[in-house]
Amino acid sequence: MNPPRRLTLLATLCHVRQTEITDSLVDLFIQLVLKINTRAERKVEKELGAELKKVRGKEAMLLRVAEAALSKPSGTVRRVIFPVVGDRGDR
Repeated sequence: MNPPRRLTLLATLCHVRQTEITDSLVDLFIQLVLKINTRAERKVEKELGAELKKVRGKEAMLLRVAEAALSKPSGTVRRVIFPVVGDRGDR
């Protein structure tokens, strides 16, 4: 096989291999990001669950919020929900 043809085939092989490696790296990166995202979501859910458990009377409060929201679905949060549970913006 003559040198120009051999070099062309080698260049083609290198290009295809580079593309395969790049695709594999992108797949690995996507898997890593998904794993990090899943772990972060679990952590946040766990922390929110712990915080929710700390709230006293939360079931009654959630019931009042739901009833208020259903009674005036087009109302604003400030006018419908805050009067029921109190404005907690000062915390």
